Amino acid sequence: MEVLSATASIIAVVQGIVGCWKIYSSVKDAREDISRLQAQVLSIQELTTRVEALVRGPDGQRLTGSDELKNALKGCNIELRQLRDRLDSGNRRSRKLLSVIKIHAKWPFTGPEVLKTVNNLERWKQSIALALNINQVAQLIHISQKLDFAGLPFAEGAAYGSYSDRHQPECLEETRVDLLRHISKWVEDPHGKCIFWLSGKAGTGKSTISRTVARNLGENGQLAASFFFRRGEKDRVDAAKFFTTVASQLANSIRDIAPSIQSAIDAEPRISSMGPREQFNKLIFEPLSQLRCSSNQKIDKIKAVVVIDALDECHHEEDERLIISQLGRLKEIQAVEMRVFLTSRPELPERLGFGELSDGTHQDVVLHKVPGIEHDIELFFDRQFSDIRRFHSLPDSWPATEDVQRLVKMAVPLFIFAATACRFIGDSKRDPEQRIKIVMEYQTDWRARKLEQTYFPVLHSLASDELSEPHDTLAADFKAIVGAILTLASPLSVPSLSGLLCIPEPAINRMLDQLHSVLDVPSQAQRNAPIRALHLSFRDFLFDESLRSDTKFHHFWIDDKESHRKLYSKCVELMSGSKGLKKDICGLRSPGTLRHEIKTSVIESGLSMELRYACRYWVYHLQQSGDCVNDGDMVHKFLQRHVLHWLEAMSLSDEIRETISIVGALSAKVDVSRILRDLLGFTDIS
Repeated sequence: MEVLSATASIIAVVQGIVGCWKIYSSVKDAREDISRLQAQVLSIQELTTRVEALVRGPDGQRLTGSDELKNALKGCNIELRQLRDRLDSGNRRSRKLLSVIKIHAKWPFTGPEVLKTVNNLERWKQSIALALNINQVAQLIHISQKLDFAGLPFAEGAAYGSYSDRHQPECLEETRVDLLRHISKWVEDPHGKCIFWLSGKAGTGKSTISRTVARNLGENGQLAASFFFRRGEKDRVDAAKFFTTVASQLANSIRDIAPSIQSAIDAEPRISSMGPREQFNKLIFEPLSQLRCSSNQKIDKIKAVVVIDALDECHHEEDERLIISQLGRLKEIQAVEMRVFLTSRPELPERLGFGELSDGTHQDVVLHKVPGIEHDIELFFDRQFSDIRRFHSLPDSWPATEDVQRLVKMAVPLFIFAATACRFIGDSKRDPEQRIKIVMEYQTDWRARKLEQTYFPVLHSLASDELSEPHDTLAADFKAIVGAILTLASPLSVPSLSGLLCIPEPAINRMLDQLHSVLDVPSQAQRNAPIRALHLSFRDFLFDESLRSDTKFHHFWIDDKESHRKLYSKCVELMSGSKGLKKDICGLRSPGTLRHEIKTSVIESGLSMELRYACRYWVYHLQQSGDCVNDGDMVHKFLQRHVLHWLEAMSLSDEIRETISIVGALSAKVDVSRILRDLLGFTDIS
């Protein structure tokens, strides 16, 4: 079996590497390098051992056929062999010299080479972990095909291990140790509460902890399902696909309930369009309730944990309340010990009230009050500055110890401050010594809140780099580009954003080039990948009224309603323009062609990504702008000319189900009565 032989080979190579450490232990200048390599090699050894155990387990056959896992193991093996050979060559030279004269072994690496090796090993480790997640998804697809779950909507990117979140961080080793141990004890405690609610301020690291918890649970076979809410991602902002996504994952992790879920789908073919409460009952609660404990489970029940992150990013309070109340019912399940790990900002439990959960259902921990946060943030800075020193060839004395301590005090309790500051300081195209001074400037600004101290340096640098450009022009460009990125209902790539906003790609790229510390900007090689904010708090900062009144940076403030107003206008302009909607937009020439008969490439050539976005979200932006639409304005004219073209485009985009809710929302904002009544009647019939 290829996978087993690959894991055995890696374990053997690691043993060879471990044998080399002793000879270099006396090399003082290499102790930090050795420590980092040891940690990385050890973590790979642990991961490989887990892979080997999984392959030998009951589901091992599926893993052995995974090309992604084979390739990841092969690549990791090659990198480890190169490391072993490099260490061994230095070892052999040292042994020859030691046989003649007493000298210390010479470390065979330079600083940048070690960093490159550590980073390469980290990438291969992540590839192996991702391959395991892909295999889990493949198993889910296998079950879906076998049991016909095709009609059960799955929220793209919401589950842990999704491709879109592949670069999202997890907790560094030796950080959050006590909290993670506390969570593990809660999972294992047979008397533990059903729900563990971790609340914390924006930027305290809740999502990073959620991903780490999900990873640990997955490695232990205890991750039943996960859902990561995220504002700005269309499937991850409400309960529309929440319970169906969780049910799909439960069918994979607790396979005995899959037939019951299939029976529910067969009995209610339109279950995906039913309300969330009915979906929970039919797809989750009833299938789990029908399970029976086997004799060997009565003493030690199976533990199954659902991880839900950032519930406060769910748009509707009614959905938040419903999710909490329904999940609280999982304590009634007998055959499986169901648990829920949940995170949110602290105002959510205060706003909804824990009264929604019956007594004894939950325990809560406030993250920013957990002790040890200062130590964890200091460790984070130390690791990041070590990498920055290597990349920029800075001396070991940089930055000064007192500067690090000042940064730690500025950061506590916000991990997002530390992460943003390190990305800002370590920018590959900028001078880190100059940039750390910019960050430190805001330590003495008593007026600045933590969030402002996090992001003021970014605006400071942006304004300084663009001194040749008038502030008004810079601010207008910033609001048009960054405001749009942070307001979009679903993220777009640079080419699509350019098409929607009618702003040249080079102009967008110039702006984004200075914002890598706050935005996830894809490389040129991945130019069709979407741009995302690295953290929701950046949007909160730019849209907050306090920035509007700031004497220095007020011109960067973004008006939420105005940003939505500009976007709905751009959407309507695009749909109405020369590159917009028209009859038979994909050139099918046959009105009776069924949607599933049309090739994806044909649809993509006729409907650009930005045009599909405009069709799907123009009414959403209209709603959020607070504007009303009247007879004779641009929306009225658009509906008169293109309403059938819009319906055709929505059908081709596989969004026809959304038209009913879109037209319903539009009817509340519009007074163009007859045409809209006809459209509402048409979509209702269809």
